[in-house]
Amino acid sequence: MTVKQSDIADKLGISRVTVTKALQDSPDISSEMKSKVRKIAEEMDYIPNLTARHLTEKKTRTIGVIIPDITNMYFASIVRGMMEIAEKESYHIILTASREDSLTERNNIIKLLSMNVDGMLVCQTLETVEPDVFEKIQKRRKPLVFFGRPVGFDGYNSIGFNDFLAAQKITEYVIEKGYKKIAHISGDIKSDGGYRLEGFIQTMKKYNLSINEKWIVFGKFFPEYGYNGFKQIYESGDLPEVIFCGNGMIAQGLYEAIREKNLRIPEDIGVVAVDHKKFAEMLYPKLTYVDYPTRILGNEAMKLLIKKMASTNKKCKVENIILDSYLIENQSIR
Repeated sequence: MTVKQSDIADKLGISRVTVTKALQDSPDISSEMKSKVRKIAEEMDYIPNLTARHLTEKKTRTIGVIIPDITNMYFASIVRGMMEIAEKESYHIILTASREDSLTERNNIIKLLSMNVDGMLVCQTLETVEPDVFEKIQKRRKPLVFFGRPVGFDGYNSIGFNDFLAAQKITEYVIEKGYKKIAHISGDIKSDGGYRLEGFIQTMKKYNLSINEKWIVFGKFFPEYGYNGFKQIYESGDLPEVIFCGNGMIAQGLYEAIREKNLRIPEDIGVVAVDHKKFAEMLYPKLTYVDYPTRILGNEAMKLLIKKMASTNKKCKVENIILDSYLIENQSIR
């Protein structure tokens, strides 16, 4: 049998309104009465009917989150940060994954809209080039914040890192240590990988260093591209002193390929990357990298969305926030 607030009221001999206010921690109710109501509610195994409350408030207290890959530690760390803030603010996250497929992304958005989420946080797929599906969100006056990747269209809130500057930071670090022969294995150049590649190229030019075309390998953010990328560089017959990887997963595959050739890190070849702490420091020797504090990104993305949801100004200013990244020195380069 479902226990209702009226049952608690009858048990205590008080009004249902008093029970409602006590359970909602209203300042109109004394601490003593709140304790009595909560004690009886627990004894009677009362579970609040959130759906009824949300209908009254015209809000669902839910937030839709779309990420490209649910197994990727980078996105998992961001979502963890989002959850920390959502829980504090009494919101629930509905998490979906696009699997880097724009049609799946579109279907996820339509599904979340049908569930009447209060707002959405989206890291768009690498295939996404048109904003039409996101216009569906705006037409329904649902706040939307993009996170984690550069957004290819204007007029939307976003938060993330500057991939060009991160690549510039790690490349300058390598150059200032005296290295000149530097290779790069990129991530997907249609997105953040392209900005990191450009940051590398422009920094090499800034220091008047030549770029060996055989040492620029185009790939994706997965270990096999680091593994195969090194084989391609190795077979060119001329090894670089340092390889800059687009992310830590590329570095993971690179480490394996280097060891298969009986080479040592960092004695024979140095490795650096752009990534986040949890993954980068799992490698041995520990990777020198530019850290993207992904948990903080998740925190700040959720705060930004909640701020937009709370705003009564439907035409509030669009915000595009860039978070700081940090150079972390470890043992993968001498």
